[in-house]
Amino acid sequence: MRRIAVVNQKGGCGKTTVSINLASALAEAGQKTLLVDMDPQSHCAVGLAVPEEQIEQSIYDVLISNSRNEPIKLTEILWQIGDRLELAPASIDLSAFEQQMVGIVERECCLKAVLDEMKDEFDYVIIDCPPAVSLLTFSALRAATDVIVPVETG
Repeated sequence: MRRIAVVNQKGGCGKTTVSINLASALAEAGQKTLLVDMDPQSHCAVGLAVPEEQIEQSIYDVLISNSRNEPIKLTEILWQIGDRLELAPASIDLSAFEQQMVGIVERECCLKAVLDEMKDEFDYVIIDCPPAVSLLTFSALRAATDVIVPVETG
């Protein structure tokens, strides 16, 4: 399973657009694809027309529950977008993630551990990162096998 983090500390440079379009193109090409939204603004759900008010649990709940040894399985929060595309939505709760993980050993490995459990379920995982250098971004980079950095030119 290839895991591609889409990262840039600048906002508005196209991370979410690249993430959604890449995940959609891979799914359209026959690849079983998971899109993980690690941005508390949760624009992946908006971009994929997932009603935010219907999202009861997010990637935040999975990561926090695993750090507390009360795991919520990733499969419990996934939204089926198409035949081969699923979304692990974000929530505003991710904003407090870094503070809540203080003192947790190897906290930057939390996303990698969750995705490792799903290695046989997906061909690709696309991770949309927040516009910050934070624990969320470090977790995505630790989990990734590849990185895309969208930039504005000119």
